[in-house]
Amino acid sequence: MQPCTTALDLPLLVEGMLRHLTFVSDTHGYPSGTNGYVVRNLSTLRSYEPAQDRASAWDSAPPKHREPDEAILEHERKRKVEVKCLELQLKLEDEGCVS
Repeated sequence: MQPCTTALDLPLLVEGMLRHLTFVSDTHGYPSGTNGYVVRNLSTLRSYEPAQDRASAWDSAPPKHREPDEAILEHERKRKVEVKCLELQLKLEDEGCVS
């Protein structure tokens, strides 16, 4: 940005700053609401995947059932016991039995 040499240059400078801040289009003079950067639309259907393949994806078998891991089940049991202990502790504190 160059320093203003006359008072007549000031309105042009302000207009240029406002145009930059509001993304005013050069073609019609109204704010465009964008900075002009074009982004590829990644949500479009891929052309290399035929429609028949896309339709047959719904016909595939559901995933096979797996038995749960024993360590995860043990962890869940321990959590349930811990929750019951905390509930009992809160109940006893409310009754004034435990400080």
